[in-house]
Amino acid sequence: MKRLNTKLALVLLGSLAASSLLTGFLVIQSQTEVLTRQLEYDGKALAKTLSDMAAEPSIAEEWSRIGDMLQSAVQGNRQVVFSRVYDDAGRLRASYPPLKEADIEPLAAGNIRILENPIVIAIDDLPIEVRGKVKVGLNNDRLAELTASSLSKMITGTAITFSLLALVLWLSLRLQVVHPLRELDRHVATISTGDLAQPITTRRKDEIGRLASGLERMRANLRESYRKIEEQVIALKELDRMKDEFLASTSHELKTPLNGILGLAESLQHGSYGEITREQHNA
Repeated sequence: MKRLNTKLALVLLGSLAASSLLTGFLVIQSQTEVLTRQLEYDGKALAKTLSDMAAEPSIAEEWSRIGDMLQSAVQGNRQVVFSRVYDDAGRLRASYPPLKEADIEPLAAGNIRILENPIVIAIDDLPIEVRGKVKVGLNNDRLAELTASSLSKMITGTAITFSLLALVLWLSLRLQVVHPLRELDRHVATISTGDLAQPITTRRKDEIGRLASGLERMRANLRESYRKIEEQVIALKELDRMKDEFLASTSHELKTPLNGILGLAESLQHGSYGEITREQHNA
């Protein structure tokens, strides 16, 4: 039974480990997609807000005011690497933090997601006018931090959950499978020694119950066969005794007249009843 316990434990742990890895991979992938979409949504919303805020000052070309608005809007936001406002000619007019255009492009090639939104002027029935654009750079490292944090929490939660599940399943297997099989193994060992007196009882209706019922029928049939064999042995012994008595009685009954005949023949041979002629002797 030790080998069965080991095999069940290995199968159970292997299944749970595979399930954990698959579940973890799917959860991480889903969580990463959710965080990516959230980061994209936050960046677009921030760019839209900044472009709406810069619309009115851009008409009067109050770029310093726009710079102050950028600072107040994004300062303290860990996800925002930079925010820039460009005029309709593509020239950098306001930025936070204050960086030159040459310093921005290398950042764009790094771990930064850049989102843009146009600065649109729409007044009554006048044609829509694009006064420039807002460019926002978001740090993907924050996404990596959130993913790592989610991964850590997921691994911890999954480990605890599957550990409890493994414990419950193992106890259930021991109660429902290992213990009944151990009892059947004990009964088989008892039957193999020739002890057929102990019955095998079970209330189960599953495969193990049918196996126990089959062993019980085998035990009962063996016991009945042994009983019949013992009865036949007793009957054969009785017949052997009766045979011995018959032979002894028959021998006694035959021995008495034969002794008389032998004695008479010896007397005749010795001439106790007269001389025997040649014709009588030959006869």
